[in-house]
Amino acid sequence: MAAPPTTPPPVDVHHHAILPRYRAELESLGIGAQPGVGFPPWTPEASLDWLDSAGIGKALLSVASPGFFFGDHAQTVRLTAMCNEDLMRLRDRHSGRFGVFATVPLPCLAESLDEVERALGRRAFDGVALLTHYGGGRLGEPRWSELLSLLDDHGALVHVHPTVPHEWPADAPLRPSLLDYPFETTRTFLTLASHRAFSRYPRIRWIFSHGGGTVPFLEDRLTAGIDGSPLGGGDTMRQAMTVSCFDTALLGDPALAALTTFAGRDRILFGSDLPFVNTTRATALATRYSRMAETYPSERHRVR
Repeated sequence: MAAPPTTPPPVDVHHHAILPRYRAELESLGIGAQPGVGFPPWTPEASLDWLDSAGIGKALLSVASPGFFFGDHAQTVRLTAMCNEDLMRLRDRHSGRFGVFATVPLPCLAESLDEVERALGRRAFDGVALLTHYGGGRLGEPRWSELLSLLDDHGALVHVHPTVPHEWPADAPLRPSLLDYPFETTRTFLTLASHRAFSRYPRIRWIFSHGGGTVPFLEDRLTAGIDGSPLGGGDTMRQAMTVSCFDTALLGDPALAALTTFAGRDRILFGSDLPFVNTTRATALATRYSRMAETYPSERHRVR
């Protein structure tokens, strides 16, 4: 009798690499992870130790907020290329344990197209990491259509991560990650839907951070409770969900329950958000995910 199939260990799709050269350059400019918050310590060895202790098979590394554009286009292109080189070295040094999401130098569109071609071509990156907006230009707006078309051509896996809202007030009482990041993700999801990006680029495999922000909570409000209702006059929720998955980063039990009801277990991917959360919290989330994941992620989005 054949042995029963075993469930493969989860892949952590939301795992940040605080690259030394990137960190040093941003700190020299007085820029931290977000306003008033510095970068946490990180080493690849610490990530590997945690993967082993938590029973996670592999982490897909990304460099997310605050991103790469700080007003200087040449700096943005250089920073992005540097980070992709460093990510590639980490992947090659720890083959099978780290995958990598490429970064792109938006709002420099032509250079971003070149970077995607390199990353998804001969460099064989696992996918592309995009932020919710670039200089105020929200992902999904027509200005980025050429990039989405190229990602669609590649059938790319795209991880969407929130960043500091445009024109963030210096005297804001709370740092943006506490409240505004979930709404950043929600606004970008709706912008993509309103411009019909989900149906126009059906080969892109989307992963939205932090359980999709507030989308699960607001679903009924956004659709007026009508199945098939267009979001912002564009794609329906069904069309969006056909090509979307959501990671578990920073989700507690109530949020995870809401996401499960909204998306179904097969569209929820594990994300730890290390090193921006402590390992105790990440391990507890990994345990909850393993207990919840009675089915595999959908074949379309499965990450190996």
